[in-house]
Amino acid sequence: MTTEELLERYAAEERDFTGIEFDKSEADKGDRRIKKIDLSGVNLSGAIFRDAVRSGIGTPRYHLNLRNANLSNTDLRNVDFYEANLEGADLSGADLRGANLASSKTTGANLSRANLTDADISDARLDEVDLREANLTRVYAGGCDFSGADMTDAILIEADLNEAPFMGTNLTRVNLRGAKFGYYYYEEDENYQEIGEELFDPHVPLMHEANLTDVDLSVTDLGVTDSPSSWDEDLWCRNAVFCNTVMPDGTVRN
Repeated sequence: MTTEELLERYAAEERDFTGIEFDKSEADKGDRRIKKIDLSGVNLSGAIFRDAVRSGIGTPRYHLNLRNANLSNTDLRNVDFYEANLEGADLSGADLRGANLASSKTTGANLSRANLTDADISDARLDEVDLREANLTRVYAGGCDFSGADMTDAILIEADLNEAPFMGTNLTRVNLRGAKFGYYYYEEDENYQEIGEELFDPHVPLMHEANLTDVDLSVTDLGVTDSPSSWDEDLWCRNAVFCNTVMPDGTVRN
């Protein structure tokens, strides 16, 4: 299916496009890309959009509207949903490997069992999102808001989570091996030249009131130094739920 056909049929109030394969040749036609359009409520379950969907970087925020759309089990590898509105969308089981969801609005979406390996979700709104059993291996999530999300049994191996808040997030049994947390900055001289080593300044409340049941924090990169005083539990996880939680020093907290 081409862009024109999809838009024409959607304009004619057709909403069910289950299992379609989008014409990949459309991806290279800059004047015919999917951008600045409303596909809210569309059913694209099982469709193949791999390498094809381009939302148009630099255009107004949330110009690609897929609010409440059904994208479950869809092949969305390497798609560009930059600044798209995916609020309330069903992306359960979707293949989003290598996708660009940076700055997208995904509040309340269903991403359970989705594969986001190597995806860019930096500065995205993933608050209140269902991420149960999702694979976020090596995901770049700098500045992504996971507050209130359900991430039970999710995989975050080697994920870059700098400046990403997890306030009130359910992190039960999340695999955080090699994940990088925190807020980083470079020391600068009076001429704003970067000098010295990368320093840690954890002023972002990271896991306040989060559920850390069966979570191993000792296998993560929290950005803290070797000094025992560098780990500030009140700063990192105030009022968090601890149950069989392995702390950064290897002790178990209940």
